[in-house]
Amino acid sequence: MWQKCPICLGTGIDNSIIIFNKVIKCVTCDGKKVINTITGNPPNINEKGTTHSDVYSKNISEDRINFMKEYIPKITRKRKNKVLNMIGVKKDSGKLPYYTVLFKQFPLALKEVIKCSVSGHNKYYETDKDWQNFSRLENADTRYKDASLRHMTETGIIEDMIEYGEMTHEAAVVWNLLADLEIKLRKENNESI
Repeated sequence: MWQKCPICLGTGIDNSIIIFNKVIKCVTCDGKKVINTITGNPPNINEKGTTHSDVYSKNISEDRINFMKEYIPKITRKRKNKVLNMIGVKKDSGKLPYYTVLFKQFPLALKEVIKCSVSGHNKYYETDKDWQNFSRLENADTRYKDASLRHMTETGIIEDMIEYGEMTHEAAVVWNLLADLEIKLRKENNESI
């Protein structure tokens, strides 16, 4: 009626799963080291005849022993090779790659945009202590687009901003478009501006 679990070989431990060096119980036998020969389920604690001495005192047919000798090593080899060849798994498809975009794709450009934020914060410090002065600007939907287009007509360092921090016209184009987009998205999401 009971047999040693063919997956964990009666250890109750799943050696194919390694999580932070913790021992994971076998999902087939639920860590109980044996399964029912008919159902393949682990024993319930309340079932009779489920002690280890009862399990091992049962006679196992010669066919079952031959099957276990031949088949179990193949399963074990496959599972071990699978684990050894795996690097790791993280299901993050469909999620936004913030790190990749911010620090691998556009780190230099975004650094320039950050310089614009710092320069503007320094220039308008009295009204920008919370870094939200840009969101309180009247007629922001057109003013940031206008500013962005003005900066598109020039290149290089913005001379009249040097005392507040070095920033370029190219970065100011992006900053103004980001400010405009941020305000638009906040309105769409009914967030305070």
